[in-house]
Amino acid sequence: MTRPPLWFLPLIGICLWLGLYISPERLIELGPLRNSLTSDIESVKRIAFLEVSILRGLSIAFAVFLALLWAFWQPLQGSHFVAYIQATPPASPAFQAIDHPFNRAFWILFLSVAACLAYVGIGQLYLSDEAMFAFIAEDGIVEAGSAILLLFSSAYALKLALDSRIIDTDNTVLPKIVLILFALLFFLMAGEEISWGQRIFGLETPAALKEINVQGEINFHNLLGYFFDHIFIASIFAYGFVLPLLARFYPFFAQAARRFGIPLASIGLAWGFFMVSSIHDWTVFRLFPEIPEFANAELRELLTDIALLLLIHEHRLHFKPVENEEF
Repeated sequence: MTRPPLWFLPLIGICLWLGLYISPERLIELGPLRNSLTSDIESVKRIAFLEVSILRGLSIAFAVFLALLWAFWQPLQGSHFVAYIQATPPASPAFQAIDHPFNRAFWILFLSVAACLAYVGIGQLYLSDEAMFAFIAEDGIVEAGSAILLLFSSAYALKLALDSRIIDTDNTVLPKIVLILFALLFFLMAGEEISWGQRIFGLETPAALKEINVQGEINFHNLLGYFFDHIFIASIFAYGFVLPLLARFYPFFAQAARRFGIPLASIGLAWGFFMVSSIHDWTVFRLFPEIPEFANAELRELLTDIALLLLIHEHRLHFKPVENEEF
């Protein structure tokens, strides 16, 4: 890339427009953050309004960043860092073979999303309210399934990191360190999902924590209302869908991911992440009659955990087995 991408210009305009256009009233009307912005819990509402202000600021800041990137594009192209990234070897033939839109990961997530939507749309015609909510209840099938998937993903990532038969293209330990960090992240997510076994072991929430946790549980992601949940949703969308899409059109992003050993979804899995990230109350209940207090978020978390497991499963294809050994 010798010239700045032309799409920088409309993207700068979109970011500036979002920074000026976004408001709590418009988000309530459209749907995103509606529950938090209209919550009866004052702390949740206050933090949601703060999130809107942060989002506006980040949109304008990103527009300024893109403008600076455009202005200094040529010097950056000649930098040692860019040259180091561009010297990254190509993706392994095994990963290239599955890097297409309608791969197995796409169909797994497509069918999983379809099954969840069918549960919401058709289930309410044939199931009682008790049966509908039992599926997504605390410590129910969905929540337990999410925790199990995360623990399995953690073990899978750790196994890849510690497998002595796996070597990196540059014989560095960085990809192994990244996998260990992912394993730790998945383990922490599993613990947060079940509130660290609070209900399993009958633990009482400490009084100090109960006062500041919006759900009154032993976890950390609900300490600031649903701020961390919203950050997680945005991060999954950006990492699982936007980054692989950019890598599809601009190989620099794919080269950077491989250089630092960061798992990057195939384009088929990326579209799967997009479908998963679209599961919200304000989207699902545009298709089907609304079910009061039904937690579509629990279904989205289960689907996200399936996608993360597929991400680690695909990432293994970037490694080479030691000569004369099978992997």
